[in-house]
Amino acid sequence: MIRNYITLAIRMLKKQKLYTFINIVGLSIGIATCLLILTYVQHELSYDRFHADADRIFRIVETRKITEQPQQLASSPAPVAGHFPQVFPDIPVTRFIPFSERFKMESGDKKFMETGFFFADPSLFEVFDFSLINGNENTVLRKPGTVLISETMAQKYFGEQSPLGKTLSLKGQLPLVVEGVFKNVPDNSHIRFHFLSSTLTAEKVFGQSLMSSGSWWSPPAYTYIKLPASMDPANVERQLTSIMERYPDGDMTKKRLLSLQPLTDIHLQSHRNQELQANNRLSNIYLFMAVAAFILVIACLNFVNLSTARSLKRAREVGMRKVIGATRKQLIFRFLSESFLLVILAFVIALALVEVFLPLFNQLWEKELSSNFLQFNGFWISSLLVIAITGLLAGGYPAFYLSAFTPAHAMRNQAGKPAGKWSLRRALVVVQFAFAILLMIGTAIILDQHRFIKTKNLGFDRDNILAIPIMNEQVKAKRDFIKNELQQNPNIKNVSFTGGLPGMKSLSEFPYQIEGQDKESLPNILVYMTDYDFVSTFDMELAEGRVFSREYQTDKDKAFLINEKAARTFGWDNATGKDFTLLQFDGKGMQTKEGKIIGVVKDFHFNSLHENIEPIVMEIPPADFYLSHIAIRMKAGASQQVIDFLESRWDEIAPGTGLSWFFFDEHLDKLYRSEQKLTSIFTSFSALAIFVACLGLFGLVSFMSEQRTREIAVRKVFGASSKTLTLMLIRDFTRWALLANIMAWPVAYYFGSDWLNNFAYRTPLHWWIFPAAAILTLIIAIATVSAYAIKTANVNPGETLKDE
Repeated sequence: MIRNYITLAIRMLKKQKLYTFINIVGLSIGIATCLLILTYVQHELSYDRFHADADRIFRIVETRKITEQPQQLASSPAPVAGHFPQVFPDIPVTRFIPFSERFKMESGDKKFMETGFFFADPSLFEVFDFSLINGNENTVLRKPGTVLISETMAQKYFGEQSPLGKTLSLKGQLPLVVEGVFKNVPDNSHIRFHFLSSTLTAEKVFGQSLMSSGSWWSPPAYTYIKLPASMDPANVERQLTSIMERYPDGDMTKKRLLSLQPLTDIHLQSHRNQELQANNRLSNIYLFMAVAAFILVIACLNFVNLSTARSLKRAREVGMRKVIGATRKQLIFRFLSESFLLVILAFVIALALVEVFLPLFNQLWEKELSSNFLQFNGFWISSLLVIAITGLLAGGYPAFYLSAFTPAHAMRNQAGKPAGKWSLRRALVVVQFAFAILLMIGTAIILDQHRFIKTKNLGFDRDNILAIPIMNEQVKAKRDFIKNELQQNPNIKNVSFTGGLPGMKSLSEFPYQIEGQDKESLPNILVYMTDYDFVSTFDMELAEGRVFSREYQTDKDKAFLINEKAARTFGWDNATGKDFTLLQFDGKGMQTKEGKIIGVVKDFHFNSLHENIEPIVMEIPPADFYLSHIAIRMKAGASQQVIDFLESRWDEIAPGTGLSWFFFDEHLDKLYRSEQKLTSIFTSFSALAIFVACLGLFGLVSFMSEQRTREIAVRKVFGASSKTLTLMLIRDFTRWALLANIMAWPVAYYFGSDWLNNFAYRTPLHWWIFPAAAILTLIIAIATVSAYAIKTANVNPGETLKDE
């Protein structure tokens, strides 16, 4: 019996080729898109959960309440990991210290620029489940001059040979002996590395002073602990204060607070300064899930709409089958078998589409997702629910409604005629277009904000700047010599030694005092450590006064620059010449620096557009250890020449220090990586949603035109023109598209405004986006309908009425 139903269903689907094609294509695209998004969502939700005890691993983070706006840091002071066992002897603790964004690694004649180098404690394997392929977890990372490498790097540098005991050269200066190979770090880890060296090796790079137990400011470390199952994280967090009490300056203990952050919350819920990578946002996950639901709903509405529409033409078939003895139960199974066969076929095609298009979406998402969705928890249950709901909705109308009619009514084709002006089909068309318009407006808002980010004047020129991280005290000590040597190159316009880069906020914060301020009140301000050439290197603008100059000997010790926000905060209309006092650390202790404001720099964004500009003061650093980067302004189009020059001359200019570099504009782009991906993904899926909606619209207009063939022929006989008849067919769809816009606009406005509120600096929600969406919707609807409408209106009425 079931075989018979399937055979009949296949025959009917072959007979109705156009509607079968439209239904299968639309539904398979909808299901495939939903599966792709769910694959991405599952990947994002799985971050760091591959560790067996992920729910018991925590990161120690720091909050600095030094300025008026607390600084939330993903890192913690490097000595914390050393002092932690003294307070909690039974809790494993480990730390990572990142090296440089880019660096040169050599082995024989193989030389590559690499990323992902960390220094780590040997307790790494007690906390995390990173596993070694070669090497002993109990002995690695305990000696200086050693390194662990990933299996990818082992293949890259040593091929099929065993890398154990072989030597890699970091920056061509520091030899590192390979003592182990670890499995590639999974893509869903917020800590990604290809090279791991010991913290003892870090002393050779950063210097013993920076790696000492008294170095509480630099370098930043990422400290992790694994709690026993019976231990309450809140109790541990309360006792972290005792670690900061070991900090030499007792007053800072109350201003530098440590807390615990669950490992599994980091990727989607942590947006602190100094994150190891640009994290995603939980709101984006909800947004993607909504997009998946919208597209699947649009595809299902198409399927249901066309299936119910076609069922009207089968009323006589129902009557005839009942006359020859078919029962209602048989008719129900007949219609449902067709519906479920289509849905199952579309589902199978959707699985194939996922395999085909997943590499393309991996490029958009910058991920390495695999189509192992068959292993997802609840995948088959969810799939069966989608198949069951869609099949019942599509087949339910003809199965349960038409089969209930008496043969007499069915034979007169009185079954299923719409009872009023607004039928179920019209409502479904309006709803699916409303969903498509929501995605269309959402895409426009995201694109507009992305354009705003790319084109906004950040207060400096981001292009043609090469940044060199300073990892060696010798470079800082020889900065005047190095600057002069670099500026000899005709392709280098300016060079600045600085304590921070825009987008990489300086974390020097000190108390200050201004004229008229209460002597007992010492608020704090963010301090940017710069040199004489910082403003010119980044092409910043002055609002008033002048910049630092070597012509004024007092500029080094008694001069300050501030930004416009600081001048407004201090209530100064004219800041130049105002007295300013800063209490700061000069490497030995807190010292008072008294001077004057010599100029005001126009506000610039030293952090991402997600955050407000804060008041800052700029000064020549009182000690070399504040310097962190060399910024090189190059001539346009000369980047490769400058890189070649640096790599060929650096060993002469700064022997024994090694060279690493990165492009400043690429660093800034990382601040908005999630928005860039969101733009690409949302645009792609919106286009798919509109395509699926138009596919259904085309199928529906072809059916309605076929239904009205006789009416159109009669109208032509009585003098109606093809143009008039075409407009008549288009008119209804135009009204539906307009109504869909009216439904979608309020919802799009609410969610669009809410998304833009994530940015401190954002584009306004332009009113023209909404009518533009309406016009585009009308154009798409009219273009979709017109082709078939014109064809129907031009049919010779004689051909249509000859059998009447």
